[in-house]
Amino acid sequence: MEQTGKANEYREGVTGTTGPWGVRTKTLFRALRDMAGLDGDTLARMLGLNGPQWIHRWERDGQKDPPLDAWRIVESFADLHRDQVDAIVRDVAGRDAPRGTRIDLIYYRSQAEYDAYGRDPGPYGPVDAAVLHAGLLLSQAGYDVAYVAPAGLPPVERAAIRMTRDGDAAGKI
Repeated sequence: MEQTGKANEYREGVTGTTGPWGVRTKTLFRALRDMAGLDGDTLARMLGLNGPQWIHRWERDGQKDPPLDAWRIVESFADLHRDQVDAIVRDVAGRDAPRGTRIDLIYYRSQAEYDAYGRDPGPYGPVDAAVLHAGLLLSQAGYDVAYVAPAGLPPVERAAIRMTRDGDAAGKI
């Protein structure tokens, strides 16, 4: 289908309906997209659109609303984000590590780095968003959180969380 056909197809929105995250508003759409680490280019590609201008228009007042398929993608990535953050925090909590334990979280600085070292295919933004959110929660819980590049870790540790005390590598997750 040509881009113009897709553009017309995406004009009908569902703003005002209720979804799994509450009443769908333009603000909620943008908040969930940002929380989940989905930039406009990535979401546009997922929807088969050329460029993020459609996404940004949907988020502006006075413009067309996000369509249902865009909502479904954003809401599913928000669900995934919540589940990933919860898994990271529960994994650390399940290790009974004392406060002050250093937690190394892998942070990808580019799509190329994620493609080279990441565990699953897909965009790196949602992975980094979950890591940042989990890192904030772990830091608030008293852990010493550090973000590390995957290239500096042995291959076995690149897709994991690493917990250390006083700089040694005991207690890998």
